Amino acid sequence: MVLFLYILPGKSKTDAVVGTEVILTCPHQRPMIMVSWNANLKNGTVCYLSYISDRNQTGGNCSEDSMCWLSRPDKDSTLQIKSAQISSEGIYKCSTATADGTFSHEHNLTILVPPQASLIHDDINGTAICKAVAGKPAAQISWSPGGEYNTKSENLLNGTQTVTSIYKVNNSEGSKVTCFLSHPAWKESFRLSLGILGLGLTFWPVILLKSRKFSPKRL
Repeated sequence: MVLFLYILPGKSKTDAVVGTEVILTCPHQRPMIMVSWNANLKNGTVCYLSYISDRNQTGGNCSEDSMCWLSRPDKDSTLQIKSAQISSEGIYKCSTATADGTFSHEHNLTILVPPQASLIHDDINGTAICKAVAGKPAAQISWSPGGEYNTKSENLLNGTQTVTSIYKVNNSEGSKVTCFLSHPAWKESFRLSLGILGLGLTFWPVILLKSRKFSPKRL
């Protein structure tokens, strides 16, 4: 009697910044009989890649732009997404059949989109307006010094969000208003500042925002 063992799937969560390369590994044992990747994306797209070793045969219906083998599947079953997009988000499941059974692993891929940040002044209303445009997920905004402000978020059609925070300025000459922004696509929080000259507002030097880069690595 031959006992065919099925191992419960492992699961992992992976974050990647839009436009970067994503590498997903398939834990498996050698020698393998067959390996396959099945993608079930949030936008409803479903596709697969497969390799059967005894026939040295590959198959699949995924476009190369969406996902492909990193190298030869008979040597390495790692999956590559060359340039991750919001449409790449979803579940990627690798299944490997060996003489000892079937093994599988799921990667839950989330795409991060760094927002475009800005800080402007409104002399008429006496406010400072800090914006984080088209980020995914929504950026977090806070102010210094603490004071009266209102923050709202707008959902955009492409799945990103724009956050706008309006701060009531105390027109005290020589003071400074700072907007702090944080987002998981950045390595650290950043700040944008306005200086007050008594009759109105003027920009102080701005710290430029740099998006967090995820180095391609096996996950």
